[in-house]
Amino acid sequence: LFIGVDPLPERIAIATAKNTYPNARFHVGVAEDLSLVASGTVDVVYLSAVFHWIRDKEKALKEIFRVLKPGGRVGLTTGAKELAHTTTLRRITDGVLKREPFSNRVNVEDYATNRSGVTTTELVNLLAAAGFDPDDIRIRSILRNYRSGQHIIDFLESSTFGNYLNHVPAELQDKARREIEAEFEKLRTEDGINFRGYTIFALAAKPVVH
Repeated sequence: LFIGVDPLPERIAIATAKNTYPNARFHVGVAEDLSLVASGTVDVVYLSAVFHWIRDKEKALKEIFRVLKPGGRVGLTTGAKELAHTTTLRRITDGVLKREPFSNRVNVEDYATNRSGVTTTELVNLLAAAGFDPDDIRIRSILRNYRSGQHIIDFLESSTFGNYLNHVPAELQDKARREIEAEFEKLRTEDGINFRGYTIFALAAKPVVH
């Protein structure tokens, strides 16, 4: 049995509509409350680019630990907070927001995924505190290519659920988008715009008690 959980009903509706597997089920819910799953019944839990959105990470990891069988594994990907300022996203976005008329009204550290993101060390500590044996924790450089600055903006708005510039006052968001798009366009070559980021890939196991 495969169980998918997401807090947005729209995503669950899409997953359900596209599902072609008879053993897959999708539910509206959050990682902090997996009460729909019995303890010690799951082989693998995977969180893809979602851990930085979870507010109560300790509670979520305890729930994941509970539902896993002994020897079960959790895998996740999340942004590497310690390298956030070196990414194309933050270099361009923060560069624009540090100039007028944004600089006195925006805290660049209040960026959506930065607020609840984690460093590699913080992630290892969280996993260990929840009872897991961290197995393989590594940072990988991810290089994507986009057609245009507008393509990048569209992706960022979609992947952050519309929160990309929610730390910018509403009356300045359109101006910020235009200026950020223009800065992205300066990076464009005949092959498009290269966009570099850094992702933590983590594996951990629930110990087998003898």
